[in-house]
Formats: sequence, structure tokens, C-alpha cells
Amino acid sequence: LAIRLEAALHMAEQKTPKIVGQLESLMCKVNPQLHPLFPQFFALIGTHESIRALSKLLLHKDEKVRVQAIISAANHERDDLLPIIQKLATHQSPMQQEACAMALGKMKDESSILKLEMLAKSNSKNVQLAALYALYNLGQKTKQQEIENMARTLDLYAIQMLFEMDESIKSLEELVKHEDFSV
Repeated sequence: LAIRLEAALHMAEQKTPKIVGQLESLMCKVNPQLHPLFPQFFALIGTHESIRALSKLLLHKDEKVRVQAIISAANHERDDLLPIIQKLATHQSPMQQEACAMALGKMKDESSILKLEMLAKSNSKNVQLAALYALYNLGQKTKQQEIENMARTLDLYAIQMLFEMDESIKSLEELVKHEDFSV
């Protein structure tokens, strides 16, 4: 199986003809726990046929597959899948909302600012942070202060986000002196 998956990755990188059918066939044969690996293959290929397969995975019954499909679409800048991702952002699952917020920010989707502002008020800290960072990436630089406040509460996810923000050096300097090694 490991060799087949490695071969599939190599063939996806090379955009080998008929790879999409072979990937779909392999996906049917493997344990469903491995299905979250496949969205990145389809996104990497980038053909019409592979994007159609990726869009199906965005609607997959398994949440982990949907989340990986969202992340893969964002990493490969598939803005043609934005309407589906925008709809998925309204679902109740924090894991899916976090992935959607990250994707909407990464793809610079300004039409989703209201959705992101709503997600920034979520009960889940990870969803809040992903939405705040997406809004920051969409030009709302005031959101950096909220992320810095969360980082001061020693939220490691927020601290990691500060590394991506140019104006956060002072906050990082404060945190680097913290006694907790993980901080």
C-alpha cells in the first residue's frame, strides 16, 4: 500500500494521463481511514477531471475527508471551489469551520468577510483564531491585536500565527522570555 501511495503521488506530480481514474479506484480499495490522503492528490493534478473529483470530496460523508479537501483546495489556490467552501463554512463542526476560515483567508475571498467575522465570535478558540488570521490577511490589520491578546494567554496556535505577522516582534520578544519551554 505504501508503494502504491508513493507511486500515486509521483504520478499526480507528473500529471500522468488517466491518473484520476486510478486514484479513484485505489481510494475504493483502501481502508476508509486513508481517504483523507486523497484530496491532496486530486488538487495537485489540477485537471478538470481531478477538480471534479476534489469537489466531490468536499461533500464527502466523512468530515476528515471534507477538511482535507478544503485544505488541499486552499493550498493549491482552487478559487473555482470557493462557492462550496463558503457553504461549508456555515456548518456546525468546529474542525470544518476552522479549515474553511483558513481557506477563505488564504484565497483572499473578500466576499466572505461577514462569514469570517461571524466565525471570529465562535466558541471554539481555533475557529476564532483561524477567522481572525483570515481577516488579518484580508487587510483588517486591527485583528492582529486580538491574536496577540490570545497569544498572551499562552495559546500556542496564536503564538504560531504571530510569526506570520510583520508587526508582532514585540509580542514575540515578550513570549520568548516565558519560563514554559513550549511557549
